[in-house]
Amino acid sequence: MTSRNISLFFLCFLVLISFPILAQKKATDPALLKRANAGDPQAQFTLGEAYLSGISVKQVFTIAASWLQKAADQGMAQAQYDLGALYEAGNGVRQDDALAAALYGKAAEQGFAPAQLHLGVLYDRGSGVTQDYAAAAGWFRKAALQKVSEAQYNLGLLYEHGTGVPQDYSQAADLYRRAAEQGNASAQFNLGLLYDNGTGVQKDYAQAAAWYAKAAEQGIPRGPIQSRLDVCQRPGCSSKRRGVLRLARSRSKNLVRQTPAGCRKSP
Repeated sequence: MTSRNISLFFLCFLVLISFPILAQKKATDPALLKRANAGDPQAQFTLGEAYLSGISVKQVFTIAASWLQKAADQGMAQAQYDLGALYEAGNGVRQDDALAAALYGKAAEQGFAPAQLHLGVLYDRGSGVTQDYAAAAGWFRKAALQKVSEAQYNLGLLYEHGTGVPQDYSQAADLYRRAAEQGNASAQFNLGLLYDNGTGVQKDYAQAAAWYAKAAEQGIPRGPIQSRLDVCQRPGCSSKRRGVLRLARSRSKNLVRQTPAGCRKSP
C-alpha cells in the first residue's frame, strides 16, 4: 500500500506522554521495587516505563522489557502495547513482528486505542500477520471511534482507494475531515485534494487552498502543492483555482518537512 502512504510513524511516544511524572520519580524507590518483586502489576509497569524512558534511571531496554513482560502477563493493556512496540522495533528484545502483533492484539481487545491502531497497521502491511485489509480497516475503525487521528486518516485512505472496504469517497472525506480538525497534516492535505478535485465533496477551490495551507503550516513541503499548481497550468484551469493554489504554495514555500515524533523514527 505504498501509494497510500499509510501512517507508519508509531505512537510509542505516547509512552512518554502518558507516563506519570510522579511515578518516574519513584522508580528508584526501594518500596516500589519491593512491590514489583511481590507481583504488583502497576509497580512492574512503572519500573518498566522508567527504564524505557530513561528519565529517572538509565535507559535500558532489556530491563524495561523484563518488567513490562511481568505486567503484560497480568493483563495490563498498556504494558502489552509497550512491550509489543519493543518487539516491533527490536529494542531490548529480538525483533519479532508476530509477537508484537499478538501483544497488540491482547491490548487492542481491551480497547486500548494505540494498540488498535498499530495492529491495523500490521494487518495493512502484512507484518507478523497475514495481510488482511478488511481486518486492518476493522481495527482502524475501532481506534477512529476513540478519535485517534492517525486511525481516522488510515481508514480514510482505505475508503478512498476501496481497499478492505467498499470505495466511498464521501466516507473518506468525512474521515479526513475528522483527522484534519485534530491537526493531522496528512489528512489536511488529502482533504484539500478532495476539494480540489470535487471527489466525495462539492468542488471548492477556496476550501482546497485553506486545507493545503493548514497542512503547509505544519511542514508539508511545498512540492505536493507545487505539483497541484503545475497541473493547473493546463488550458481550462480557472484563474480562481490558480490563485488559491498559489496562495497555498506561498504559505508553504519557506517550510521544510518535519520528522514526526516517534519510536526512535504523511503525508
